[in-house]
Amino acid sequence: MRGRTLHEGATGSVVYTYPDGAGYEVEFEKPFHCVVTVGPDEIRLA
Repeated sequence: MRGRTLHEGATGSVVYTYPDGAGYEVEFEKPFHCVVTVGPDEIRLA
């Protein structure tokens, strides 16, 4: 997946929440399939 970028506003599904909300594993289907670890300041709930 190197060299690919998810753009701001990409929509994904939270598949795991780390204890105390320290971070989230988010699965994206578009623009390509990947699972990314994001911090609480990098996520916006829909």
